Amino acid sequence: MNMLIGILCDVVRNASEFEKRETDVQSIAAHLMDIVHPLGFDRDQTSKDMLLRILQDVKAIQYLIVAGVDVVALMEDAHSLFDDVQGEVLSMVELSEVIALDRCTSGATIRALSRIRQMVQSQSTSMKECLREVQKIGNWQQREGSESICSA
Repeated sequence: MNMLIGILCDVVRNASEFEKRETDVQSIAAHLMDIVHPLGFDRDQTSKDMLLRILQDVKAIQYLIVAGVDVVALMEDAHSLFDDVQGEVLSMVELSEVIALDRCTSGATIRALSRIRQMVQSQSTSMKECLREVQKIGNWQQREGSESICSA
């Protein structure tokens, strides 16, 4: 009987957390739409430039701080948020979900860790491509009889 009560309490707690998270995302989206409208951007979609402009707006920063968002971390992540997005555009709800994940009050979630993994993979892939280009240049220089790039 105690185990059943414990399971029911856990289910209710999880449902409550989910509802709170959804309410927070909707609230953040509504506030962002109010902030975006005077800046002259589309209220439904967000680009990297738009996010950077939002993060320069004093009213927006004040709201994000009150909402518990780590604004500095969001600014640092702004460039990488749009790297894996096709068309370089996020919906306002998607951006709000990302912002809700960047709140100081939220713990590490599988979703947040997955996003971090994707960013690391993306950076790793671009670094590998750069290294391949450097290697091609090095091979070309060796064939031409030039000194190696890395020689000291």
